[in-house]
Amino acid sequence: MQLETILSQLRVPGSPRLERMLRLSIVLVLITNIGYAISMVVIARPASGYLTLWDGWLFHIATTLPMIPVGIRSFVERSARLPWSLVSVGIGLNTLGNLLFTYHDQNLKVVPFPGWPDAFFALSYLAFAIALVQITQRRNGDASKSVRLDGLIIGLSAGAIAVALGFGAILAQDGSSLSVLAGLTYPMVDLVFIVVVVAGLAPARFRPSWSSGLFMLAALAFAVSDIVFLNQLATDTYLPASAVDLGWLIGIAVFGLAPWATHQVTEHQPNHHSKANLSPGAASLPTLAATASLAVIAFALYSRVPRLAAWLAIAAVAVALLRVALTVRELRLANDAFRQARTDDLTSLTNRRGFAEELDRQLLTDARSLCVAVIDLNGFKEINDSLGHQAGDYLLQIVGQRFAEAVPFGGLVARLGGDEFGVILSGHSIKQSSAFAFIQTALERPIILDGIPVRVDASTGIAQFPAHGTTRLELLRAADVAMYDAKKNQLGTSWYEAEFDPHNRDGLALIEEMRTAIEQRSFEMHYQPTIDVRTKNVVGMEALIRWNHPTRGRLAPDAFIPIAERVGLIPGITRAVLDISIGYLASMTDTAGELRLSVNISAKDLVDDGLASFVRSVLHSHEVAPYLLTLEITETALSSDAVRAERTLVSLRELGVRISIDDFGVGYSSMSQLLKLPIDELKIDRSFLASLDTDNRAEAILSATVELGRTLGLSIVAEGVETLEAFEKVAERGIDIAQGYFFSKPLPGPEFERFVVQSRAQNIHVH
Repeated sequence: MQLETILSQLRVPGSPRLERMLRLSIVLVLITNIGYAISMVVIARPASGYLTLWDGWLFHIATTLPMIPVGIRSFVERSARLPWSLVSVGIGLNTLGNLLFTYHDQNLKVVPFPGWPDAFFALSYLAFAIALVQITQRRNGDASKSVRLDGLIIGLSAGAIAVALGFGAILAQDGSSLSVLAGLTYPMVDLVFIVVVVAGLAPARFRPSWSSGLFMLAALAFAVSDIVFLNQLATDTYLPASAVDLGWLIGIAVFGLAPWATHQVTEHQPNHHSKANLSPGAASLPTLAATASLAVIAFALYSRVPRLAAWLAIAAVAVALLRVALTVRELRLANDAFRQARTDDLTSLTNRRGFAEELDRQLLTDARSLCVAVIDLNGFKEINDSLGHQAGDYLLQIVGQRFAEAVPFGGLVARLGGDEFGVILSGHSIKQSSAFAFIQTALERPIILDGIPVRVDASTGIAQFPAHGTTRLELLRAADVAMYDAKKNQLGTSWYEAEFDPHNRDGLALIEEMRTAIEQRSFEMHYQPTIDVRTKNVVGMEALIRWNHPTRGRLAPDAFIPIAERVGLIPGITRAVLDISIGYLASMTDTAGELRLSVNISAKDLVDDGLASFVRSVLHSHEVAPYLLTLEITETALSSDAVRAERTLVSLRELGVRISIDDFGVGYSSMSQLLKLPIDELKIDRSFLASLDTDNRAEAILSATVELGRTLGLSIVAEGVETLEAFEKVAERGIDIAQGYFFSKPLPGPEFERFVVQSRAQNIHVH
């Protein structure tokens, strides 16, 4: 690992002094270790192999300094204080053992084995082992049993191979049982290091982090040095201050640096500790390890292999067999969990998740003729409310069972949630609607609930691949749209039709294009003239929106206003209409004189608290007097939110804008609203004029409305004047303003301006 990688981790929050001490100690550890290693190469040793300065002082300083960074780590990381403290204690015990060994080596001709130094060495190894177990347990505590067993198999196999290759001379040496036991203690603890580290790497796909990698390096350095040392002791070839000492020194130094290395693996680390997450290479490691253990056992039968190696190999194979048994159990549990996760608890049918997966599977395999149906029970809420949820659950169970029994061969029935079911049928074309007749047939027989026979029916929507969609989401959405169409029109069963889908792909594109048209004010306004009945002069105009769509041509309001209402674009369209039409009114003042402008606003506009300020700003920017603008509202719009509507109308009226009630007489407003709201004009619905000759009640209502307007001081406007006879009737009843095709249809701006000029010259040009 590069030096800057280590140093980048050296941050002690809120402790600059400790941080400086940490950096200094790590630098000293590196310097002393490198210095000692260089000394072994460039400085000639005597026959004894020992130099007081280099092999005494420098070596002991190098093996002691790592206590400082580890101690700082234990102080900073409280959650891991015990393991890091044990590492620090282990380094201290190892130093004491080295000091005693040096004392014996300098003052005795024969170094006793085992002796007091070995006691301290053994205790240091024990501290390292406990710390390592603590660290791996803390970081991989949520690892599954199978993953831990994988690591144990690899660790035991590695130990068996290590014993087979390096323990022969140690196990064959003569001496007391104590000396043999002491000789085996060191490599055995090293094996424990290796087993624990490798087992701890299993949850991380056997890819070590920098920290665990350094621990492995330290354990490997100790193991190699111990095995070489004990083999040299067994053959009486050991010399102090040899390369063996360098291995222990590297191990101690790395133990000191490991706590400060990053704990993240160098590649992506899985989020879940499971066999499924292992890469193929990592997953094959336990198998390769078990195979290697079998090879060790085979060699033990025909050649001289240490028994310990054979027993470790046998243990690895036993753990591998346990792993296989655990895997079989996990697979069975996983299969049960898989099935349960895709089964509805109430009806035992497939649930939404299983339905979605099966539909995806069929779309990927053979979807040449596949239909999807969404079924919603009608009146289920009433059953729940009347008889209780227990009765409702029983009803769903019976209905689900009937659907499952009646579905054609190869079909799938699922409960999607609530009282909604789904069906997948393959091999049925759109012409074979009888394939879904089983749905209604299954519901014909009554179901007894609390002693009451109850019949339920259902609304079914059907979509087919690929005509109505090529993906699961598209098909389910299409079937859902068809189901709501069946419910709305009480059809029972409805096949999806794009023209009846308000949210199809074309509709989404139209919505975005509408937003652009609002921002760019690219709508086209047509204007229908309003005529003073007494003078027969053009006194105003009503602005009517059109949309010259770039690809669909000119669109009437019915083609896009309903969509705008559903997605909340009406306020934006109203503002665009006001901006365009008020600007047009200002532009034609010089040629057409002063005219009034009427603009329709909706219920959504009346609850827009910013409408009044917008109207004020537009009138001001175009320099148009407020009294020239009339905003038309319907009685239905007034009834949607009376409080907010009144507040908006009062604000508009305070600006000087006139307010008109459009289609008066066909809404639901009361007479009290005419007294409470700031109304200037009543616009009589065209239906009353059309019925004057056939319905005496229309005559009575028209006369009463005119009289009411006169009494309240309101202007009366009649729309829908289509004939000369209708105009004469309007004039006879004293109506103020008339509007209709008798005078002119709605005209684009330039044509309307020409019409006004000509009509004033000819006293109304009748079309």
